[in-house]
Parts: sequence; C-alpha cells; structure tokens
Amino acid sequence: MLAVAREPGELPGLVARLAAECRALASGESDRRLHVVIDNFDDLTEEIERDSDAVDALSELAQLAGRHGADGLHVIIAGLLDTPSPLKSRVLNSGYGLGLRNSDSLTTLRAYSRNFKDLPAGRGHIASAGQLTLIQVAQPYTDAASRAAELDEWVGVIQARYPGEAAEWLDGPTNDEPPLDEPAEAAANGQVSQRAYALLKTAIAATSLQQGLALTDIGINLDEMAEDDVIRLAESYFSEA
Repeated sequence: MLAVAREPGELPGLVARLAAECRALASGESDRRLHVVIDNFDDLTEEIERDSDAVDALSELAQLAGRHGADGLHVIIAGLLDTPSPLKSRVLNSGYGLGLRNSDSLTTLRAYSRNFKDLPAGRGHIASAGQLTLIQVAQPYTDAASRAAELDEWVGVIQARYPGEAAEWLDGPTNDEPPLDEPAEAAANGQVSQRAYALLKTAIAATSLQQGLALTDIGINLDEMAEDDVIRLAESYFSEA
C-alpha cells in the first residue's frame, strides 16, 4: 500500500503523485499495477463538495483512469453509487462490477435480471458487459464482533510473508506522510476523549434497544470492538440525525 487519504485536503497531493506514477507507466519506466480503492464513495463525494481542490482532484483521477487504464491504473469504488460524479461514470463505463444482495445493485451496474430475489449476505453477481455470474463472497473473519482484530491478523500474516517489500512511490516518500503501519486505534484515540467514547458506546446501546434489538442479540460487544469500528457503528446509527 502506497498511501491512505483520510481527509479531503489530502486528495490533491495524492492524485498529483498518482499522475506522476501514471506518466511513468505510459512511458514504460514502470511496469507496476496501481489500484485505487475508494470505499463509501457517496460519502466521499458529499464530504468534498465544498472543497473545490478536492473536487478537482477527483475529476483529475477520472481523467487518469480513462487515459491510463490500459497502462495499469485500476480504480475500484464501493457504495450505493447514487451520487453523480465523473469518476463514477468512468468506472461504470467499464461494464464490470460486483453487485451484492439486491436488484438495486444490478441496476447501478446497468445489468438486469428478471424475477430477481434478494440474496443472503455476501451473495451477489459479477456483472460483465450486462451478463451476470452468481457468486458468494467469503468473509475474511469468523466473528463479526471481532472482525477488526481478525483483519489485522491477516495484514500481519501478509506482512510477515513479504518482509522488507513495502511499496514506495517512484519518487520516494515525502516528509509529511504518516507511517502506514500506525495502529488503527491511534486515529480513533485522537477523535474522542475516553469519557466521550464511553458515552458514545452507551448511546449506541440505548439507541439499539429503542429500536427493539439488543446488541448482544446480534453478537456485538462494544467493549471488545476496536475504537474505529465503534465510531463507524455510531455513524451508521446517528448520521441521519
């Protein structure tokens, strides 16, 4: 992994470095493959709409994807994909995607199926040029409540298998880049105080009970979850408020 962008202000610099990498791909100076993964794409576009530099960076990424896809640049976006965006249009124009669970996902991918029924979690279709292939996506964890810890273990296994082979930008690291091996909990600790964090967990549990479902009934123990996972859960409960 070369870099992670956590704030809109980081996008312009990241896309500028990607552009330099793409020029090297096009000229033959590099034969690596670059994969840009954007999760919660709709949330991203909403978050950056008031940051013109970040909006321009995302548009530039769309241009890079169109120009250098054959050279080795691959862009993967995930979400409902309801928000208009040049990058979304560029990615969907590839005619390839993964739609999970319901017919709305296939509509987004411009693929249709008659008599479609909602599917269990993890099951869906690969859509390629409008043609569907039924698949089941494996979960890289055995317990949803401990998924963060189990995913961290997977990362540790991969790092141990390839020691000393961390990816680097062709022009080297910059002085202001944070270390990529910093624990995920560190970011969460900086967002909330311990008291506010405890109150947040209490609010999540109370809201879940108000909705008629105790967290323990669905196998969730907030005290055993990583702090960043608790914050994401809180966003799912309160983001509409």
